[in-house]
Amino acid sequence: MTRSEFEALLQASGKRFAGPVILRPDPHQPYRLVGDGLIQADDGSEAMVHISHNTMTGSKTINVAVCGVGPVCRLDVDGPVHKNAGRSHKHELQSSGCPRLNLPQASARTDLSGSSIEDLFRAFCSEAGIRSRGFSLQSGARP
Repeated sequence: MTRSEFEALLQASGKRFAGPVILRPDPHQPYRLVGDGLIQADDGSEAMVHISHNTMTGSKTINVAVCGVGPVCRLDVDGPVHKNAGRSHKHELQSSGCPRLNLPQASARTDLSGSSIEDLFRAFCSEAGIRSRGFSLQSGARP
């Protein structure tokens, strides 16, 4: 995927989640909540969103991947420091090699620091122009 194709994906109209996004406890990591969602656009393009939240450290990640391409965008909030971008930062596709390298470039997003996972999800949807059918925590899951 080229940068212009990535930008076209960002600009696509009618982006929406196919269903509600539900965070559930990860059975293999007791302090981690995980969830997935399918984003669909009017032009037929699709992307998967993978969300994780470490309730012990407070780190949150929203990762967007395109089938056959790999990761194209990722928000890391309140997690490990990334070079000069700090603990809260955004990775996005800059070149066709970025997915293979797991999106190495990041820019600071200090405005998102301290956000709850729910607020981060709402900000992500708002910035990307994605309609959501809801976001919830599975019964028994604690943020």
